[in-house]
Amino acid sequence: MADTKEATVRSLRYGTDHRTKWYPISIGCWDEVLNSFSYDENQILPDKDIRKNIAYNLQYLEYLEQTIAEISLSAVLVKQTYKSYIIVAVGVVEALLFFINAATGGNEKKFFDVLNRLRSKAFLRTDKPLYDDLQRFRKLRNKVHLHEFKDDLTTDYATFSDGEFNQMRKILYKLVTKRKLGLSTEILDSFEFLNRPVQQK
Repeated sequence: MADTKEATVRSLRYGTDHRTKWYPISIGCWDEVLNSFSYDENQILPDKDIRKNIAYNLQYLEYLEQTIAEISLSAVLVKQTYKSYIIVAVGVVEALLFFINAATGGNEKKFFDVLNRLRSKAFLRTDKPLYDDLQRFRKLRNKVHLHEFKDDLTTDYATFSDGEFNQMRKILYKLVTKRKLGLSTEILDSFEFLNRPVQQK
């Protein structure tokens, strides 16, 4: 009999066993994926603890997507989940770009400076839309500070929407699939959760 595992619906709420309970991609798998990142054929994430930190956050992003898709949340909780997602995703992007920048000889520490340097390099020079998106979401990430109103981004409820959530997913996917990072099609399959539609309950 053919294996019907792929037809089994996995659920956060209703899963009761290994076939029906939803699980994210394992940390071990993410470690292998992150260990494969390279720039000019040089590994960019050699430190195991750094890979683990990024892996924890990638697993959390997948969990947040599953939460949005499966659990009926209030409008406020949806917005706050979007906010959490964006803050974590920008952290992942910042970490990757930090080490990509270092691989090209840069020693900048601040995200703003890293972005500006990479814009002058081949990695972002020909991709102005990605650079502009990264600058915009860098500012959105600052909404982690609840007491600051330094711009026209008012409440979290007014700031984080389906548009920001889906755009952040596209940004992260676009970054990891850049050919310069050397990931094979098989390795990139781990990031396919960023490509699947997430329909809010």
